[in-house]
Amino acid sequence: MKHIIDIKTWERKENYEFFLGFQNPTISITSEVECSGARTRAKTAGESFFLHYLYAVLRAVNEIKEFRFRIDSEGRVVYFDTVDMLTPIKPDVFLQYDFPGILILRLSTQKPKPSLAE
Repeated sequence: MKHIIDIKTWERKENYEFFLGFQNPTISITSEVECSGARTRAKTAGESFFLHYLYAVLRAVNEIKEFRFRIDSEGRVVYFDTVDMLTPIKPDVFLQYDFPGILILRLSTQKPKPSLAE
């Protein structure tokens, strides 16, 4: 279910209004996560590590309310009871999505090759 935030009474109103005028008011944090134990358990069980990891990420996202906030098509700040994920990614293929306002996931069992710009 979608919940509309009343900006006038929202405890994060000042932060929201400060960043609202920025050209790109998003933040991206990348972190290395040690997950060899999860990979071993998935492979031992004959399960896809990709799906195992994707489930863990989605579960964590749904446990933290702030990860479920969005700005809807009408420009309102909203949050959802739960969020879902759609991915056309094949397991063990590195893809990177960087879209403003969307949780960025970098999932791979291989280190990406440096781009020509680096």
